Amino acid sequence: MNQLLKTIAAISETHNPSLKIRVLTTMINERQNLDKLIRQQVEEFFGPSLVLESVIHRCVGIADRQLCHHPSHARPHLPFTHGSEAQLKKPHQ
Repeated sequence: MNQLLKTIAAISETHNPSLKIRVLTTMINERQNLDKLIRQQVEEFFGPSLVLESVIHRCVGIADRQLCHHPSHARPHLPFTHGSEAQLKKPHQ
């Protein structure tokens, strides 16, 4: 986190003084106390005005497949083509 903040500060100073950052929390399951705590800590660290209200939840369905229960089966997010859609429908080997 420290390195990220240093990088943002360096870019802001040298290339873009008006640079603004926003924080998007991901992998959130709002029913989990730990996830609520992490979200709260992020808001305390960056300030609530920089943390977006939108979240990306832990459970994301891609091509009728739920990835939240089988994270080892997650595949990279690629644009869908007929070939990639067919590839997702193949059984796991």
